[in-house]
Amino acid sequence: MKFISCLLTCYALIITNPVHAAWAGMTDQELIKQSDVIIKATFIGKTIVKFPGIPKKRLLGILKIEHVYKGDPADVVLLSLPLRPSNVSVSTDISHAVGQNGFWFLRLHDESEGIYLTDHPQRFWSLDQQAKLMQLLSPTAQ
Repeated sequence: MKFISCLLTCYALIITNPVHAAWAGMTDQELIKQSDVIIKATFIGKTIVKFPGIPKKRLLGILKIEHVYKGDPADVVLLSLPLRPSNVSVSTDISHAVGQNGFWFLRLHDESEGIYLTDHPQRFWSLDQQAKLMQLLSPTAQ
């Protein structure tokens, strides 16, 4: 009986402890090379969209672009976000807040034309890293 109690206690501790995702770090050069689009933008909101011919709904984030450093010029970029029931999250989820402003290093979604991913924590830089970005993007840094 003590053994079963011990197992149940261990199981409860494992289940209730928070889990944190770990991503392999990449160099700044790798980040720039692996990004299809690099922009200065503000996260202005999100919306649920149902595409014709696709059974599942998608949650898309909307970025209002202020400046394009790499990629095609546009006014808005759509991000693929995880669509989950409210108050449910997974340790690999990366969340964005309305008003979040900075530099976005986006990767094109493999299955959706015109929709991008922020699938790594390094894909967003705060505004105070502008000098670093400008140095990395300068022709002499290449």
